[in-house]
Amino acid sequence: MALTELEIRAAKAVEKPLKLFDGGELYLLVTHRWWRLKYRYEGKKRGISLGVYPDVSLKRARICRDDARRMIAEGVDPSVRRQAIRMLGPSRSNSSPMNGSSYKPRSWDR
Repeated sequence: MALTELEIRAAKAVEKPLKLFDGGELYLLVTHRWWRLKYRYEGKKRGISLGVYPDVSLKRARICRDDARRMIAEGVDPSVRRQAIRMLGPSRSNSSPMNGSSYKPRSWDR
């Protein structure tokens, strides 16, 4: 059964780690409100964090899960890919303010 926003909001943290599963090995670790994804890659159990609820909504977590599943099907380990992107640093990644249309020149840049 799929998880709902109401179930997430109603879940209370307890001493013992509580996991609310959504499907496709996506779950919310209630004690810290972390979205996690369990998967197998080359026969090994792996897992990645997808973000913290409510910063990452249920809908966004499902999209991230689907993207990770797609990567696995293509033979790419999502965890290794994430580490490689972090190693490039902000100057080379797509999150750089100089990349894309979000860059606005400051007064001294003109």
